[in-house]
Amino acid sequence: MTFEKKTTVTLDGEKYKRLSGKHRISGEIRVDEELSYHFTADLDGNQYVYMIPYYDESGNQRTLGVIHISKDLDQVWLSSSELNSRYQLDDGYVYGPASSKRDVGNSLTKMLYGE
Repeated sequence: MTFEKKTTVTLDGEKYKRLSGKHRISGEIRVDEELSYHFTADLDGNQYVYMIPYYDESGNQRTLGVIHISKDLDQVWLSSSELNSRYQLDDGYVYGPASSKRDVGNSLTKMLYGE
């Protein structure tokens, strides 16, 4: 089954260079004003990556999902278990900009791997 939904993703924050010379972004990403995540991520190759943490009942840190933001801050890929729960998906994600799922493949590969 294919699920496709037009979505608004808002990225709000600051980009700066750390003393170590690495670029860092810090801010908030919002999906349709329903889900939001605060993040701080360093540039790693072609993208900024942030593992969304949560703590289970035992106090152990787990990963809720992952945020990938392109080096130029013009592409975002987000996956999380909250997204899957909200839309009853097994392996859902938000990616943009794209006009349809068909547009995602090559663009996402280029963002993630620089190819």
